[in-house]
Order: sequence, then structure tokens, then C-alpha cells
Amino acid sequence: MRTPEQIEALVPISDRSAQRFPRLRETQLDLVRRFANAEARRFSPGEKIYDVGDRGVPAWFLLEGTADLFGRDGLEQEIALQELDTGHFTGELHQLGDRPTLAGARAGADGCVALPLDASRLRALIVGSAELGELIMRAFILNGAAACWSAASVRSCSAAPVPPSFSACRRS
Repeated sequence: MRTPEQIEALVPISDRSAQRFPRLRETQLDLVRRFANAEARRFSPGEKIYDVGDRGVPAWFLLEGTADLFGRDGLEQEIALQELDTGHFTGELHQLGDRPTLAGARAGADGCVALPLDASRLRALIVGSAELGELIMRAFILNGAAACWSAASVRSCSAAPVPPSFSACRRS
């Protein structure tokens, strides 16, 4: 079995940013809208969309504006992860199983409009559209792996306790 370091050396996560954060086309966003059971929501600049460790968080599909993804380090300090633009979406595998999120998101400098899909609607979209299902699942898996590998490096580099949000990454 390969270690995370060996896998990272073969294909660095940084080289997969287009797969980790795919930008949906307008026709793909139209399909997402068909699966939604809630209205899009406008977030003010800097407004928190969800926080690290929250449960029951929907996947948010950005229809307008930008959002910033963030995590927490071993000292519970916030660290920037990625800026998302129109067409990007938030989410991770943990959200499909009502587990705590590994990252948080907040609206960008000009705010954003985002469409939520709860876990059941997201699962229906994944099953109902092979193209979007593959795209979304790949992004969720790569982002979860990146978060766990980041958490592993935080644990090995810091004497501070691991944040509760990374408990899903701990090895037994």
C-alpha cells in the first residue's frame, strides 16, 4: 500500500485543482437548479456560509460572485484554502453522511448568490446525472484527501491537539 506521501509524489494534489474545484457551465447549473428544493440565497460580503465542523450543511453552487473556503490549523487559526467563483461549488464527502465538515466557507468581497442542495437532493443529482455525479464525487474525494493529508502534516508538525474537525482523518 502506498503512503499519502508516495501518492502525492506521483500526482500532486496541487496539479488537480481543476478536478478539486471544477467550474460548472451554465447548462450544468441549470440541471442543478432542477434538483434544488430551495431558493438561491444572497450572502453579504464576508458573511459565513458555513463553518468548520458544522453538520447538515448543504452543498452550495455559486450562481454569482465569489466565496472563500477556509480551514483551521492545529492551533485553531483560520487558513485560506481556495477562492471559488461563479460555477464552482462547495462540499465534501462528509456532507453526504451528515458528518462534520472539514472546511468552512464565507462570501467573497462582493458577496455571492448560491443555491443549496441538501444531502438527499445532492445524492439524487449524483445518481441522476452521470456527468455531474462523476465530477462532483471526484471533487469531494480529492478535497477530502487533501484535507486529511493537510491534517496529518499539521499533527506531525505541531504539538497542539488536532482540531475536532479533523477527527474523521485520524487513523485507528
